[in-house]
Amino acid sequence: MRLLLIEDEIDLAYQLERFLIKRQYHVTVCNNLNDSLLALSNQVYDAVLLDRLLPEGDALKDIARIKKHHDGFMLVMSALGEVQDRVAAFNRDVNYYLSKPIDFDELLAILEQFERKITQTASSNPSVRAENASSSWYIKRKRLYSPDQLVIQLTAREAMMVELMIAEFGQLVTRSALIMAMNQDPINYDSKALDSAVYRIRHKIEQATGQSVPFETVHGVGYVWHD
Repeated sequence: MRLLLIEDEIDLAYQLERFLIKRQYHVTVCNNLNDSLLALSNQVYDAVLLDRLLPEGDALKDIARIKKHHDGFMLVMSALGEVQDRVAAFNRDVNYYLSKPIDFDELLAILEQFERKITQTASSNPSVRAENASSSWYIKRKRLYSPDQLVIQLTAREAMMVELMIAEFGQLVTRSALIMAMNQDPINYDSKALDSAVYRIRHKIEQATGQSVPFETVHGVGYVWHD
């Protein structure tokens, strides 16, 4: 699993990096927000581990900027451990809030739980296909394969969305269904975040294949995968 660690305490960043690499994680370390945004624009990460207090200030204020590039798992680490601090993070769609000093075993348990969830989703339906007379698309372990076997790397949430659309080939998949596929609450989920996720999927497919996307938008309602 590929992780982006955003931590400005050099010693702690080094310790976490060594700890996670020994557990077979691929880790990229950034010490400030600007470097992390650049990293996110160039690489897909399964999870982001974010120090709340960075040189630029309170990172919670920049969650929206991070989510433009990453809509997957996010864990915030902070010495600010009061209830209101945690609530502020969860209100920004953060998955976990881990108080400092970091308990490395607790961090590992959280990551392993997230990884098991991804694995269970994949194993329950490891390869979903949509086929017609001339072409087929399928998704496996967060990789979308075009009819020409071009590989498109997706984030965990993007993969959940695409997997549902492919499974419902030719049928309307509502916006609410896609939100629930990402394990989110349709009532409280920001619809603009869904639009952004769909845009990123479209962009990745078009960039990789040079072709139009294999699904169409039913404006305000949902999407139909049609090859």
